[in-house]
Amino acid sequence: YPVTDETNFLLNKFKFVGVRDNYTAKFVKDVVKEKVDVLCDPAFFIDRNSKKKNLIRPHRQKVSVYANSCKEVRNQLNKDMKAEHKAPSLNYLGYFPTFYTNTRNHFLGLYGILDEVENSKLLITDTFHGVVMALMSKTPFILIRSPIVLARLNGPILECFDNSRICDLDQLSEFLYEESFYSDVDLKGPNLKKFIDYSTKHTSSMMKKFIGE
Repeated sequence: YPVTDETNFLLNKFKFVGVRDNYTAKFVKDVVKEKVDVLCDPAFFIDRNSKKKNLIRPHRQKVSVYANSCKEVRNQLNKDMKAEHKAPSLNYLGYFPTFYTNTRNHFLGLYGILDEVENSKLLITDTFHGVVMALMSKTPFILIRSPIVLARLNGPILECFDNSRICDLDQLSEFLYEESFYSDVDLKGPNLKKFIDYSTKHTSSMMKKFIGE
């Protein structure tokens, strides 16, 4: 995080600051000298019940890949699958808003990508929002480890799924054949709901407080 006079000036102009991970909370607290709340990502506030579902693919049939390192994931899996002589049906979604795979994905938009994730039996991702979309749709997932994604997830959201879902890239093919990762049991616990409820109430109360001033 850049620590500059401009950063300090701009952050101190806000009456209320909420962040999504512990590392950012510490950084902002050092700047504004006040308590900073770790809240859920705003994507969790989306009411998808009012959105038309994408029904192009049968429900939960494919393994999808939503990753910044989509090319590296494909290369790794292609190499490992040759040795295994078997491969699941893989749906490469690329990474929004740029895509490694095909032009069609450009027209899906965010809701389309989320529908694709929801229609997958397993999601492979290496991004914060890949995990968010999986948790939103209760889609089983495997998270490819990196210092960046673990830093961005550091906080209450890490308690919303089993840490065994995190692997290194060279472990990915091994994880794909482990049946336990296709279960969504660990995604149905109360932690995510509590986190979203707390974030919703806290953000709403702060908005009411400052709008009323």
